Amino acid sequence: MQTGKQTRRPAVPPLLLLAVFLVHWLNIPHLPSAWAQPAQQVPVAGADAEHDRLAQALRNGGVVVLLRHSATLPGTGDPPGFRLDDCPTQRNLSDPGRAQAGRIGQWFRQHGLEPTAVKASPWCRTRETATLAFGRSQDWTALSNLLGDRSRQDEHARQVLEAIARIGPSDLEVLVTHGVTINAFIGEYLQQGEMVVVRPAARKGGASASASARPEAADGSGREIEVVGRLLVP
Repeated sequence: MQTGKQTRRPAVPPLLLLAVFLVHWLNIPHLPSAWAQPAQQVPVAGADAEHDRLAQALRNGGVVVLLRHSATLPGTGDPPGFRLDDCPTQRNLSDPGRAQAGRIGQWFRQHGLEPTAVKASPWCRTRETATLAFGRSQDWTALSNLLGDRSRQDEHARQVLEAIARIGPSDLEVLVTHGVTINAFIGEYLQQGEMVVVRPAARKGGASASASARPEAADGSGREIEVVGRLLVP
C-alpha cells in the first residue's frame, strides 16, 4: 500500500554533472565547424576589387604611397636612451612583421608595380620594412617619428606635402614612416603595415575629385591631398 509520500532521488554530485557536460561537448560529432577549428578570416566582399582598383591607380602613376612600418615587437615608441645609429636600442620589427613586409613587396610585384623611389624614416623598423619589401631604402629625415618630439612637425609636413604636390605624372613613390607621422601629415591613422595612397587634389578646372576625397592637409597649410584609398595586404 502506497503512503503517498514521494521517494527522493539521490542527489547527483556537482562534479559528476560537470564531467558529463565536458565529455558530451568534447565528443559531440556535430560540433559546429566554427568551434571545432581555429577561426579563419572571412574574406570581405569586394576586397579583391578594391585591391585591383588601387593597383591600377598605382600603375597609372602620379601617386605617393604612405606606408606605416610593419608589425613590431610589443611597446610604444622606443626604449629610453635609444639611438638611431644603434638598432638594438630601438623597438624593431617582430618576425611576423618581417614576414608582413615581404608580403607587401610580393603584392607590388604580383601587380607589376615598381616604385620609382623608396624613402624611409631613419628608424631601423622603417628602413627594414622598406628593404624587405622593395630591396632598397633611402633615409629622409622629414619622415621621422614624431612621437615624443613634435618640434619639427610643421617643417617636416611642409617638406612631405610639397613632395607630394611635385610628384611626376608617371611616378610611384613609397614613403615608409610611422603611424603618428602619417596622422600628423594628412589626418589618417593606419595600422602597422597598412598603406594609404595619396596624390595632389585636382586643381580648379582640372580633373574633378569629390570634395570629401580632398581633405585639407593636417598641417593647416591649405594644401589639398586626395586620398585615393587604403590598403592592408593580408
